[in-house]
Amino acid sequence: TIRKAKTANISRILALQKVGGGYKWRTDLNPIIKLANDNGVKIRDDWDSVKDDFMRKALLHKFSQNEKLRLKLLSTGDQIIAEDSPRDSYWGVGKNKDGKNMLGILLMETRQKIV
Repeated sequence: TIRKAKTANISRILALQKVGGGYKWRTDLNPIIKLANDNGVKIRDDWDSVKDDFMRKALLHKFSQNEKLRLKLLSTGDQIIAEDSPRDSYWGVGKNKDGKNMLGILLMETRQKIV
């Protein structure tokens, strides 16, 4: 399941629910994705309008419940935080550094809330 995924990338692939090729670790996910699809698991129709709120809540829980991570986030002071992902122009800055950087924005928002 997504919750038990060892990496964020595996979580992302499982959430997209698309069978794909490539490396063995990637093709090993295909039976899980196929089973979910066969069982009628679907991405929420309103996902694009609610995903920021889900991430906002997840980050607040993560950094409120783990003191080590809380201190790490607070140690950034008032610095701008960017998810320097060339492959993700929504959560990150994207290949051309002109992405939305929503993860960075939400991390900075979380930082203000956990002071």
